[in-house]
Amino acid sequence: MVNRQINIENNNKLKKLYEKVSSEYIKAWEKKFNYDAPTKLTTFGIVDPENYDTDNGILFIGKETRGEVPDFLLWLNMMATKFETLEDKDRTKHPQIWYNIGRWAKFIHNPRIDKQTLLSEKEKAFEGLKHIAFTNINKVYGGSSSKNEFRGLSENQMIKNILQEEICIISPKTIVLCGKGLIDIFEGIKTDAKIIEMPHPSARIKKEDMIQQLGLQLKEFDCL
Repeated sequence: MVNRQINIENNNKLKKLYEKVSSEYIKAWEKKFNYDAPTKLTTFGIVDPENYDTDNGILFIGKETRGEVPDFLLWLNMMATKFETLEDKDRTKHPQIWYNIGRWAKFIHNPRIDKQTLLSEKEKAFEGLKHIAFTNINKVYGGSSSKNEFRGLSENQMIKNILQEEICIISPKTIVLCGKGLIDIFEGIKTDAKIIEMPHPSARIKKEDMIQQLGLQLKEFDCL
């Protein structure tokens, strides 16, 4: 069931968490990355409080953004609900990633959905983003691909502690790990959520094969 008030409260809790850890986090990040650091962390959390299923939510966990996005949560919300208002440069920013995540979210939300219709969707797939919460392991930003800098940062216990707090606040029923190696970072995290391991959403894998992989995991959880 959607509980707008709780969703908003949880986003506020996440905002306070990021503000609390921002200084320490950026110091750890600067030791690994050779970029100009921002003054605060990127925001993540429940994308659309009006549509996120508070009792049966889905949390997607990625590695890092390519380049600084100061308010990623706002950007995702615009992708999900106001696609037509985005400027062209934002509308086409990593679209394959968001087409796939949107499709995966819609499939998890409704495992009986017609797969052929789902696979044909592009902008319409962004509607799936309304039903998710999202976070990255790297709360600042990285380069064009996750390399040694990311691995070094992810080994910091503080990173796991923050992820644990995020999960406790959001309380998702399903967690989707987006990218190779994330299950190793996830070791030691406590949650009762179903854990789904997927490739990076922009991986050079056919979308049909990705949906099939997701379907097999949902079947294991008796969702199909």
